[in-house]
This record gives sequence, C-alpha cells and structure tokens, in this order.
Amino acid sequence: MQFSEILDHRRSTRAYTGEPVTREQLDIMLEAGVRAPNACNAQCWHFFCTLDRKLIEGLVPEIYNRGDWLRDVGCIILICTDPDSLEPRFGAIVRERFAVQDTAAAATQILQCATTLGLAGCWMGAFDREKARNYFGVPAEMEPVIMLGIGHAAAEPPARPRKPMTEVVTMVGDCGRAEKRSVDEITPFAIRKASLPKAEFDNVNLSRATFNNVNLSGAAFTDANMKNTTYSGLTMQGAEFGCVDLRDATFANPDLSRTVFDGCSLRDVQIKNCDIAGMTVDGIAVDALIEAAKKKD
Repeated sequence: MQFSEILDHRRSTRAYTGEPVTREQLDIMLEAGVRAPNACNAQCWHFFCTLDRKLIEGLVPEIYNRGDWLRDVGCIILICTDPDSLEPRFGAIVRERFAVQDTAAAATQILQCATTLGLAGCWMGAFDREKARNYFGVPAEMEPVIMLGIGHAAAEPPARPRKPMTEVVTMVGDCGRAEKRSVDEITPFAIRKASLPKAEFDNVNLSRATFNNVNLSGAAFTDANMKNTTYSGLTMQGAEFGCVDLRDATFANPDLSRTVFDGCSLRDVQIKNCDIAGMTVDGIAVDALIEAAKKKD
C-alpha cells in the first residue's frame, strides 16, 4: 500500500464488527510503534495491550464512557510514558513535551500500520486515566497518555474535511512557488440526467458545486463540507446528515418534512415563506410561539 493510500483510508472509526485481531497483527502494529521517532532514542513509552474480549468490553463505561462502539474493537493498546530516564538531562520539559510527543508519534505509526493490515482504529484521549492505570496494572512511575481501539471496521467512514493549506500553512523565507491550477482553470465535471442508485462517493471535492432537481431519497451524509452550495428542487426524503457543514448554503423549495436536526448550529439562520406546521425546537412548538408573538403585537 502506497503512503498516499494510507492517508486516503486512515480514519477515526467508531463502528466495528467485533471480529478479533490476531496476535500476529498486534505484534506488527507494535513493531511499527516502537520504530517511531522519540527524544534521544530514550523510548520512554510502554504499551499495555489486550485482545481479551471480556477485558475490552469491561472498558465501557467505567474507563471510556463516550460510546459503546469500543466493545466491538479487536484490540486495545494503552500507550504510557515513563520520562524519568530523560528528566535529569532536560528537566521538566520532558514531562511537558517530550514524553507526550513520543507517545503521539508511536500512536500515529500504529494507526497507519493498522490501515495497511486492513484494520481501522480510533485514537482516544478522553478516558479515565486513573481507572485505566488500575485496570491495566500500570506502575506508579508511568503515566497513561493515549488509548487506541483497533479492529475490523463495520464500514469505512468518509474522510473528514480538512482546512485548506492556505489556512494552516505559513511559508517563511524563500520557499519557491507552487505550480497549481486555480479552480477556475479546471474543466468542470458534469453529470446530467443520470441514475446512480447505491452510488458511493469517497474523498470527493464538490466545492462550488450546484445541485438542481436532485433526488437524494435515503442518502446519508457524514462529515460533509457543503459550504456555499446551492440546492434547488431537492427531494431528501429519509436522508441522514452527520457532522455536515452547511454554512452559507441555499435551499430553494426543499421538502424537509419530518426532518430531525440534532446538535446543529443554526445561528443567523433565516426562515422565510416556509410551512412550519408541527415544527418543534427542544419540544416547543414553533408555530404556537409565533402565534403568541403576533397576538402580543
């Protein structure tokens, strides 16, 4: 597998089949982890691992309470740090930076290695460290830092959008000039009068796309960046949206009957000339509030 393919397929996955991870696969991933760069090659890390189904299931919810999906992974790797060997040489900076950086590098290589083995994984920082210490028998001089859940994905989730390079990269000094065509110079791709049942789109760039008279019944959108898109004559019956960025989107004549919005940001949203009969916000009937406001006026 080429490195570009690893980048394309590596995901933070939170849905697994429960199929076991083999000891051979675990050993290969750990070998990748210990080859990670680390401060002065002190290798201040230690890996506590389990393939035991009962031990994996026992992590939820006492140690990890952010989803039952963890019960179905095939293995757990708890990455700890023991910075004492470097602290006399570098002081407190070892605990503040080096030890954490080393474990992060190891975790990254383990997850990338898992991808090459056809496995998926998820990096967890929001777990109870003291309970994890007791659960895995971590000595007092070591500090739990990262927990990885790795297994067989129930389905490969779509890639989450990344910020453009122009927002996160600053070139300092003379770095040359990148030769890239602008979006306006690229010949647009068009699909017209097409039927695409059960189509799958993965790692697709649809910036500045326009959708007209589109039937997306039963479609599912996860981690989708749809900023500044325009929708006209849209049927989305049964559609599902998860982690979707719809800032500055425009919807013309859509039918959103029985749609559920959960955990959404609707700041500065304008609703005009819409049928909102039966619409509720946190259980409060919106049409009733509007009628009450009109009566006050």
